Amino acid sequence: MKPNFSFIIPVYNEQNRIAGSLNKILQWIKENNFLDVNLIIVNDGSLDKTKDIVQNFKHTNKINIEIIDQEHIGQFQAILNGIYNCKSKYGFILEADLSAGTEYFNIMLKHLDSADVICGTRYSNQSKIYNKPIYRDIISKIFNFLFRIMFKIQITDPQFSFRVYNVEKFKLCSKEFICQNDGMKSTELILNFAAMNFSIKEIPLNYNFIESTRNISKSSALKVVLDCAYNMFLIWSKFRKNYNDSNYINKVTRF
Repeated sequence: MKPNFSFIIPVYNEQNRIAGSLNKILQWIKENNFLDVNLIIVNDGSLDKTKDIVQNFKHTNKINIEIIDQEHIGQFQAILNGIYNCKSKYGFILEADLSAGTEYFNIMLKHLDSADVICGTRYSNQSKIYNKPIYRDIISKIFNFLFRIMFKIQITDPQFSFRVYNVEKFKLCSKEFICQNDGMKSTELILNFAAMNFSIKEIPLNYNFIESTRNISKSSALKVVLDCAYNMFLIWSKFRKNYNDSNYINKVTRF
């Protein structure tokens, strides 16, 4: 029996890479005989030809693609929009540049029935990161250092969006956010899953950093770090009551 899942891809000014990514996804769909799977592309207010390229790809390849438009709000809001329009049991979130490749699709999907959210992690002992600029690596290390200090839960990559969610559980966990930063809501969401005693699995993967308009620039790095730290404190204030809950602390399973 084929799994009931949808690919959800948030896009913002991805005209230079979206066609290549869609071709790789289509090839994987054909190779794995998942011809009934659908794609949900959430266009986060792109100013380039991203939407036109997706529409042309849909008509040329006769593939089931739903395109959802929103104003430019942010990647997590696009994910949220995609999940709430998803009619499948599971929503598989992909990066538009496929920085984690299609070779991980089968690994993630293999665990569909054994977890409420399956997270790809770039920071396990088995993972590798390629081509990431030094300043971005420093920001990530600062963020992960703060996360380890402030939260006891055994999550190694709270920010990465490459995840498969049980759609109904996602909706339950996303009703309210204390975080004001779009990029930090992914972290708050996974902590919501843990606080509600939903099961979490982490899958190690290799990550290929690809430069895009979504990435943090050097000039804005300090502002981003300070904003993340502030929002981390807001999230910590929400979850500190859970610190003595052993189920919460040991929620994550790794492979």
